Amino acid sequence: MKKLFLPLLVCANLYAQTSYTLDLAINEALNNNRKNNISELALKIANSQYNQAKSANYPSLNLKLIANRSKEIMTVKIKDNFNSPDTSITLPPLMGGLIIPVKGINIPLDIDVPVTGRDTAIAKLELMYPLYTGGKISSIQEQTRLNKLLANEGIQRVKTEVVYDVKKYFYAYRLTNELYKLSNNVYRRMKNLERITKQFLEEGDSLKIKKTDYLNMQITNALISSKVAELSIKKELAKSALVNVMGLKYDADVDFTYNNSKVEYTNVSLENIIKKAHESNADIKKLNIVLKIYDEKVDYEKASHYPDIAFLANVQTGYNSYEYSSLNKDTWNVSLVANIPLFEGFKTSSKIQEQKLEKKVLLEKKELLKEGISLLLKHEFLKSSISYKQVQILTEAKKIAVANRDLNTRAYQVEAVTPKEVIEAQLTEAYVEMDYLKYVHDYMLSLAKIENIIGTNIK
Repeated sequence: MKKLFLPLLVCANLYAQTSYTLDLAINEALNNNRKNNISELALKIANSQYNQAKSANYPSLNLKLIANRSKEIMTVKIKDNFNSPDTSITLPPLMGGLIIPVKGINIPLDIDVPVTGRDTAIAKLELMYPLYTGGKISSIQEQTRLNKLLANEGIQRVKTEVVYDVKKYFYAYRLTNELYKLSNNVYRRMKNLERITKQFLEEGDSLKIKKTDYLNMQITNALISSKVAELSIKKELAKSALVNVMGLKYDADVDFTYNNSKVEYTNVSLENIIKKAHESNADIKKLNIVLKIYDEKVDYEKASHYPDIAFLANVQTGYNSYEYSSLNKDTWNVSLVANIPLFEGFKTSSKIQEQKLEKKVLLEKKELLKEGISLLLKHEFLKSSISYKQVQILTEAKKIAVANRDLNTRAYQVEAVTPKEVIEAQLTEAYVEMDYLKYVHDYMLSLAKIENIIGTNIK
């Protein structure tokens, strides 16, 4: 028993891995789709930029190491004349107390004084800490933080688009698959009627059925067979598109399952849908973030009116091959540096005005975007409402068409109806079913489009 159960379990697991419902297909696409990978990398880049901006809160500390050997000793050439002044010498009283004049002398100087030797090694530790920048640093940090939010919204937008793509191709596969099964069933029933018609002709008992009726039946079946082949190809194309958007290999052996339960109406008003879209739409949310970034850009430009103040310090030690070089002494230095802007020809004011005008342009674009989204939602809402009404009407029409087809088929078997009537009954049911499937597809696709525009589920 265990030996029999194990293969069955393995087969069940393999089937579970290759059969996808709509929800499973969406999860697979979100895990594999390359658009998601790209948007997540964009978020990591934005996070790195934010960390770079945060580094401005800390002082910069740099160690410089220099090792140098010069071609020759560095010297200072001194070339001058040394003139001693005229003076006199007074002899002691014992020597007569005479005053002896001494004339000044001129000594020419032409010497090279060494400053540094050929070999030098210096180690210097430098510290720089910005004390005040007028708000530039905080503005840059806030801009990079907002860029992180922008990248995150990009991820959410991509996910919404991936979900919509999966739904679009899943519904297309469902429609073509159902049409394929419908055309197959019609073809099977028509082949059965063709067999009955041939039997009537071969037995020769019927006066109503002619050879032309049999030929018409054959032509109809040939056309239906062609439609079956066409729908089979369309079904495979829709399946390939769905496999691709899920991030699976083109030759993946997968299947898709769905239920054909009654279509439920989404009872949400257009006003609520539009209101939700204005709150949740990814493009509007991204614009709101960009508007905040422009506020920070204005603050950044305003900071140019204020001084930049920084604290600088350094410690240096060194070695030089010339014993008396000043490089052999340890030294340190502390500075407070202020850069005060006095006049730039109204450059800063013009930059501030530019950023404010750019923000006004974005505000106008935001209003245009909201209006455009509202129009799109109204269009899809009306389409979904019309499609749902058609689904309701055709649900009842299907029952009537099936009953009419059954009745005509039974009546044809006893020659109570003509071949033309029984063919029309078969095709009428098929047309009603095709319209029903089309409007179900249109209704579900409209809901998917609405959710894609909103950025979240309707309910």
